[in-house]
Amino acid sequence: MKKRPALYLLVAFFIGNFIGIVACYPPTIFGSHAWAHRRGTIVDRNGKTLAESVDSRDGTARFYPEEGVLNQVIGRANEGGTGVDGIEKTQDATLISFPPKELYLTIDLSLQKILEESVNKACETLSPKGIVAILVAPKTGEILAMASRPNTTETNKAVTWMYEPGSTFKIVVAAAALNERFVDKDTKINCEQGSLNYAGKTIKDHQPCGDLTVGEILMKSSNIGSAKMALMMKDPLFYDYVRRFGFGECSGIDLPNETAGIVNPPSRWDEITKTRMAFGQSVAVSPIQLAMAYCAIANGGLLMKPKILLDDKPVEVRRVCSEDTAKFVREALKGTVSDQGTAPSARVDGVTVGGKTGTAQAIMPDGHYSEDKFVTSFAGFFPVEDPKYVCVVIVDQANIPSENNYGGLVAAPIFSEIAGNISKLK
Repeated sequence: MKKRPALYLLVAFFIGNFIGIVACYPPTIFGSHAWAHRRGTIVDRNGKTLAESVDSRDGTARFYPEEGVLNQVIGRANEGGTGVDGIEKTQDATLISFPPKELYLTIDLSLQKILEESVNKACETLSPKGIVAILVAPKTGEILAMASRPNTTETNKAVTWMYEPGSTFKIVVAAAALNERFVDKDTKINCEQGSLNYAGKTIKDHQPCGDLTVGEILMKSSNIGSAKMALMMKDPLFYDYVRRFGFGECSGIDLPNETAGIVNPPSRWDEITKTRMAFGQSVAVSPIQLAMAYCAIANGGLLMKPKILLDDKPVEVRRVCSEDTAKFVREALKGTVSDQGTAPSARVDGVTVGGKTGTAQAIMPDGHYSEDKFVTSFAGFFPVEDPKYVCVVIVDQANIPSENNYGGLVAAPIFSEIAGNISKLK
């Protein structure tokens, strides 16, 4: 066989040049291993970059230009190029696909920064164990902003935290009683001047009241009025409405480690369980569940699946109540921010606001209720006539005197600041 030195030299020439080219460029340019590290870009709904891969001589690094913003939602990718938290984890398969793609979130970065600023300020003044704030478009279920503290990528309290919701839960019993026609807008319920003995236990209100309408019960946040509405219904019916609003099941949001909360079936209730559930005890919810329940009131009675990927279609989970019922509750919740309600500090100049306060005793690690630590909240929407936004704010154990630790004094002003700054945007 004849030797072909020219051919060998030509092959050697091309191999040598190829190796030289590879040596001059970052390892992300060539090789399947390097490309596995290059992930798609994550952007907000307006195309603003939230996470991207950048090249270096040592490989590909993941860069988050808005450092400290949206940590829990975006999550992170490890050095091996695998998503381990947040969207980086749930959308790992999409983000590592070749060629790399842009992944659009429903998040609006300008709204997110408003939430982050208010949450940061509240952390400084209240020194709480944690805070969650969520902003949702009620008609589509789009998550427009979401912030929680502690500000780590490992824990997103908006979806992983279970807590007793307190009086923010009263929309459930009010909507159920109205929808099933046990009451109407004119029905008067005797609130026993602030103290009711039922099944050997005392239910108390924070202020004594006599006969109140459903709207007034919500405005003044009467535990007794709420408990009496629950007692009008048989256990399975009341339980059904709690579940209709999305409590006791995962919302389906595309974020990891979501909790379903705790809603025990009637077979596990005792004599007082239903009365306690009526005002947000004996039940555990997540912030995202509460936000979506208020979206149902704001949008006319439809429970929506929370949507965080912009390309996903809105999903109606179920109808929870009629449009008329939702409208009545929505209008009644305007009273909460009046001078006669529990949260005048939630008001916003030039914008109609509706919502509900919540104050619940914090549950300690040993299972007992704390006497001086509270979870305070405000869940609301604006403008009331045609709600564009639902916003929930939950503060876990603010480090302030217990006499000031109420939803109307702690969480409502944070909501007001967020809503006010959003209303100023053009």
